[in-house]
Amino acid sequence: MTPLITKPKILIVDNSADYIEALADILQDQYELYVAKSGEQALLIAESGIPLDLILLDIVMPNGISGMEVCQKLKSNHSTAHIPILFVTVLTDEQDELLGFNLGAADYITKPVRPAIVRARVKTHILLKKQTEHPTYLAFIDQLTLIPNRRNLDELLDNEWTRARRNKTPISALLLDIDHFSTFNEHYGKMRGDECLQHIAQSLKSSLKRSSDFIARFGGEEFIVVLPDADANQAKHIAERLLITVAELNIQHEQSSTAPIVTISIGGVTFTPSFKDSSPSALLTSLDSQLLRAKANGRNQINFAD
Repeated sequence: MTPLITKPKILIVDNSADYIEALADILQDQYELYVAKSGEQALLIAESGIPLDLILLDIVMPNGISGMEVCQKLKSNHSTAHIPILFVTVLTDEQDELLGFNLGAADYITKPVRPAIVRARVKTHILLKKQTEHPTYLAFIDQLTLIPNRRNLDELLDNEWTRARRNKTPISALLLDIDHFSTFNEHYGKMRGDECLQHIAQSLKSSLKRSSDFIARFGGEEFIVVLPDADANQAKHIAERLLITVAELNIQHEQSSTAPIVTISIGGVTFTPSFKDSSPSALLTSLDSQLLRAKANGRNQINFAD
């Protein structure tokens, strides 16, 4: 059974509102965040039953118990011992680091925090935890964007296609391509390109409101959205919302001939499969054709067939 892929949950513990805000700005696009301003509050949240995937914990908290004490209590509690803890600290003394590791901390991030380092460390420890909990997890998730991958898509699409054919209900899909992404990478560099993909993937995912809607990375700068039981009008409405969602990210793209910001082109189709349609290959072929038309017509638009 394919593991359910949800937004990883992170608890940020720091008595400084400025550092909480800084870490939230770095992580909020890809993760579901919880915040504690004291060690006592952190313990209450961690022990509340929320399935946390990671804790970012300040060592030096002058009010109440310290980060070291919080770490010790969490690691001695069987219900929270499995949660990886990353210390975020101004302390750089080797003895402090050694004590933290002996208490069970997984890693250190030094202050002032650097966005690229925070993202890399967090991503590494989230994936390690998921791999430990679900050995097949990494086989079904795109490790850059943390949304389902092509393998996950193929399995879901086959199942939804069979169900739509059996129930004689519609199934819609959207194929999205980031406009002029190769020139974005060339101009801004691969790291900025990866960040662009991550922001767009998580924003698109957050824009899907129905529990049955499904998004995956299709390959490169392409994403696919599967909309079970959605007719053409519903699918067009969702496509328009996704188009606006990406534009509202306002990611600068000086080299784009379409707009000064990053935009997407969308191809969409709606099928009601008959029993002669044994696989969704016709849907995928049609999607590709509609996307090519949207790009040929000037990009930053939707081309839809039903």
